[in-house]
Amino acid sequence: MQIFSRKIILEENERFSSYENWQKLYKSKEYGCLIPNTEIIQDRTTVLKINSLGCRGEEIDPSKPSILFLGDSTTFSVSFASKSWPEYVTIPKCQILNAGVEGINIDMCVKRYQHLSAHAVIAAVVVYTGWHNIIYGDRGETYWRNALSNINFSGKVAFCSIATCLTNECRTLGVERFLNESRIHEKMNCREYLKDMEENYFNFWSDIPPSLENINLILDGISSYNKFIKKFCQENNHIFIDLETMFTPSLYDHVPSDFYDVCHFRPSVYKSIGNFVANTIAPHISTVESHKQEDTQNDLRKNMYSIF
Repeated sequence: MQIFSRKIILEENERFSSYENWQKLYKSKEYGCLIPNTEIIQDRTTVLKINSLGCRGEEIDPSKPSILFLGDSTTFSVSFASKSWPEYVTIPKCQILNAGVEGINIDMCVKRYQHLSAHAVIAAVVVYTGWHNIIYGDRGETYWRNALSNINFSGKVAFCSIATCLTNECRTLGVERFLNESRIHEKMNCREYLKDMEENYFNFWSDIPPSLENINLILDGISSYNKFIKKFCQENNHIFIDLETMFTPSLYDHVPSDFYDVCHFRPSVYKSIGNFVANTIAPHISTVESHKQEDTQNDLRKNMYSIF
């Protein structure tokens, strides 16, 4: 069933002076979540859909088991891309529910899980978060453990290590030679923005200066988090998805090849990520019975604007 009550039709060459202005079309600044039932259309083509659960993608079948993906913008993926990388994860008899939201931290991911686990039939949970809790905000092993332990799903849970384009050579060589922000201040439309994300644009990370000090701080934070998350999975019998080993560049010259900044993959890599994640989790959940909350049979659309 298709329920998109906020149908936004853009002019053919409509441009946005900033990414924030584009983001206002589908994300609530007040609540920090995606606005449910939103469809953005340009040139008769759907650019982005947010379903009635406030998740990216098509409306799900409430009776069918879902793989729930939790995370920040790295999970949500580039909003101009036709599909997010979770949508490339194919698991027999399961559908995908991408609950990633740009800019949210681990605590907000947990709240997303707590809400959505009561409104969908969940077969497994995949978590790719942590970027907003490695060099600022709450961080450290005690915080990570306490927060992520609240994703207490009784079925299979998978946690991803953090992947970055930064290599150890970046600690001394930096990344300035790769930076290309030539169009960042121009008014761009959806098509041009996506093309730039694929081919040209390479930034560091938000408005953080690309200093050697910050590069080392980020790499040290990623290393600490990834060591923790691997141990956390071993201790709790969770699935460990090693995105770091699989997708961090092997050569310094390849730093910008698959990433358009420190943490975000280019859309051209999404299919590879989806296949890797599917191959990692499929053996663990192929025979797992879906875990269903008692109220799943209720109409999922009664709460049309839930915060999480």
